[in-house]
Amino acid sequence: MSELKPTKWEIMAAIISHEIKDGEVMFLGMSTGVITTLLHTYVPGVGLALARRAHAPNCTITSTDSPDMERILGDNMKVISDANVYLGEIDIGLSSCAQVDKYGNQNIVCIGDYHKPSVRLVGPIFQTTHLAYFKREIIAVDHEARNFVDKVDFISGVGHQDLGPKSRESIGLPGTGPCMILTDLCVFNFPPETRTATLKWIYPGVTVDEVRKNTGFVHDYIPERVPEAPLPTQEEIRLIREELDPDAALLPR
Repeated sequence: MSELKPTKWEIMAAIISHEIKDGEVMFLGMSTGVITTLLHTYVPGVGLALARRAHAPNCTITSTDSPDMERILGDNMKVISDANVYLGEIDIGLSSCAQVDKYGNQNIVCIGDYHKPSVRLVGPIFQTTHLAYFKREIIAVDHEARNFVDKVDFISGVGHQDLGPKSRESIGLPGTGPCMILTDLCVFNFPPETRTATLKWIYPGVTVDEVRKNTGFVHDYIPERVPEAPLPTQEEIRLIREELDPDAALLPR
């Protein structure tokens, strides 16, 4: 049998799967639009389903607005209250945005000046709480230059900001903030020594120049060597294509 080649969506789902630890709770917020739903709901949902079948059988997910997701997750669903959130019982949040900056600050409120915006966006809904209280946050966003800016026009979700020697905790934010930006080209992380987005992995077929062309960050975010992202195993690809998503209703291929 020939080796199965993963799609970028399968690579992303596997990355999220490996981020999840046994017993953790993941929260998915609301999503609108085809790409946002794919990045923000389907990819992490498949990732959690993979984790459940491998190394994290007791992980759960708190919400999804997709019947297809409910089909593959089943009893993985967990009902929560505000108390669970404010007591710090959500381990991983998934959020998306129109703009993200080098500190992981997010904007889903407006483009341009708040009082006279060129575009008024949907608003933060629960994003502000995600970034304040969840133990860590994965930002999932399609990779276009307009989405990756050096400074967001409005902060609807607080990342690591420009805190200098201060910590998020010292200004009353108990969650540790963004741990990853997951895009359809690459993955950024936030090294503790800088707390700024740094290019960690690129996907097969993607070049560093392609990432640079579509990223508006002006800080030095590209290391000397950028490896390719780890690929899902053959068994993970088989699980996705034969058991979790045989009709490609969730992850295009």
